[in-house]
Amino acid sequence: MMTLPTEDLLQQYFDDRLALAKLSFTQRLDQFLDANLTMHELRIVLLVASGAAATTTRLTALLQLPLRSVEATLSGLIEHGYLIPIAPENERLTP
Repeated sequence: MMTLPTEDLLQQYFDDRLALAKLSFTQRLDQFLDANLTMHELRIVLLVASGAAATTTRLTALLQLPLRSVEATLSGLIEHGYLIPIAPENERLTP
């Protein structure tokens, strides 16, 4: 039995992890690509779905927009079912 060098095994491990991450990311986002959303709304949904921003505070910081603007957009996205507040007490969201 021939064993691969540690470096090759590590590279294969990282390649496999990257492939799985890409697949997972694509599956999470596919549901929103055909949605009737503005670019601003889609950007917010994608930030939440990707895990980059799961709170209003984080969204506001990433988008560099006023809190009121982000809250107004979130309200509409929640109302139409694109986002769900999973923990309103700490502003956490999920797609």
